Amino acid sequence: MSILGADSLYTPYEMEISSSDASSAYVSELLPEISRLELDLSILCKQIEELTLRRDEGFRKLRDMKSLLSPICRLPPEILAKVFVECAHIYGHDDPARNPISLVLAQICYYWRRVALSTPLLWSSIDIRGNEIAEEFSAKYIHRISLFLERSGTSPLSLVINLRDLEVQDLPEILIPSICRCNHLLITFDDRDEEGSPLCRILRSIETNAPLLESLSIYGSESRGLRAVDIGRGAPLLRAMTISYPPSGLCVPWTRLTHLHLGDQEILGADCLPFTDCLHALRQCVELTHCWFNFVNEEGEQDHPPVAPIILPKLRFLHLTRMLEDSILFHHLTVPNLRELVCCPTRWQFRKSLAPAPALEDCLRRSGCTLNKIIIGTRGVEAGDVIEWLRCTSSVTEVKLVGDDFGSHKDEMAVHIAILKSLIVESSVEEPVPHLLPNLHGISVLVDRPSRLLADTLAKVILSRYDATLHNDLPSLLPYGHLGFYENSMTRGDMDEHDIRRHLSTLCPRGVKLGASHWNRANRFDWPFVSPG
Repeated sequence: MSILGADSLYTPYEMEISSSDASSAYVSELLPEISRLELDLSILCKQIEELTLRRDEGFRKLRDMKSLLSPICRLPPEILAKVFVECAHIYGHDDPARNPISLVLAQICYYWRRVALSTPLLWSSIDIRGNEIAEEFSAKYIHRISLFLERSGTSPLSLVINLRDLEVQDLPEILIPSICRCNHLLITFDDRDEEGSPLCRILRSIETNAPLLESLSIYGSESRGLRAVDIGRGAPLLRAMTISYPPSGLCVPWTRLTHLHLGDQEILGADCLPFTDCLHALRQCVELTHCWFNFVNEEGEQDHPPVAPIILPKLRFLHLTRMLEDSILFHHLTVPNLRELVCCPTRWQFRKSLAPAPALEDCLRRSGCTLNKIIIGTRGVEAGDVIEWLRCTSSVTEVKLVGDDFGSHKDEMAVHIAILKSLIVESSVEEPVPHLLPNLHGISVLVDRPSRLLADTLAKVILSRYDATLHNDLPSLLPYGHLGFYENSMTRGDMDEHDIRRHLSTLCPRGVKLGASHWNRANRFDWPFVSPG
């Protein structure tokens, strides 16, 4: 019996044929339908893509419009460009390999990017450290430097170039064509002195064509290859130089220089310059107005041959740092226009005491100058030595005492308090009492930690020199005082900055300028005077 039953009209074969025909007909009907659906789907996908793009564009426009509503984006582009440049100056030279501030500003929004790219000065200060770039990243680094140079346009360049252990071999070829646009250039090099070294090639480009160069700093050991390079030939505007190795190894336009740094303690540590070379260089600098002097007398003071007088008729600022035989310089130096003197002894292996006061007095008397400001580093010195210096500088109107940011709190404070007490004017009805610095107008003290006792002593100095009759007539002649504190030192003292301000405001009459503030190394020896009133 068939499984389909006895009443079945079709055999299994006939039913299979019939089902196959029906399936083929159904497939034939589905194919056009699927094609139509695929067509509709492609149209819809295209519409979705277009709508998505329109939506994203709308979001971008909305974001740009919102950004335009912020006050900073409503500034005219020329004002915003000046803000960018000032911001870049705060950060210093841009290192292209370390997320520089110029690139950050160019990625904030479309408006900022447009202003940043159209501001050449934003890209003109570059810190180039080829020694920190691995060879496999040198191509990318070269491209980034080329990008900065391109965006700087034709504006003058300020370059800091580190050639020590140079890994990026093509770096000099990228920089040399731009030397003609440099107005400030700092180069650090190693002890390689061959003619084809990167340093010599860069200096040769200065010798050939550096019409805008005003300031040149060279740090490194003595290089015989530098002696054949006449730096001043192609740099007619060169007026400022920093040299960290014996100046006899350079052909420098000494007679044109107005600013000269001989040595640099922050970069070179304990390395210093020979005394004889420094004196020979100074004697030629007849146009010098500012000098930072750092030398070592290798021969010793007693064995040193007689030195001819050194006359610097235009020198106004003299900074003596890390001096070993500073009294020799005072005995031979004549500076009739000296106005500011800085002497901060080193913390390194050399003598920390000040030069004998008679040597300074002899220099000032011989020069006939009127010294207005004196800055003395009190690290490791005796208070009596500083007081003797003040006795022979009676024309000084402003004094700054700079303490050690790593020194002993008690020793430093005792020295400062002793110096301040010597400046207190003792009043006497019967006859005037001679006192130090009769023309003193302002005094500043920079210490490691704040102290109430130091603040009280400073206030006594100012009060003892306060003339109430000048309060309304000549307020600019009122004395002022200021306490400065190193960064991160406020928590180590017995008072914070606000306590010092409030305390000082209770000690002196209203209008007397007494204040306190933080100080950081970027400020050097200048910080603001703030009246607590």
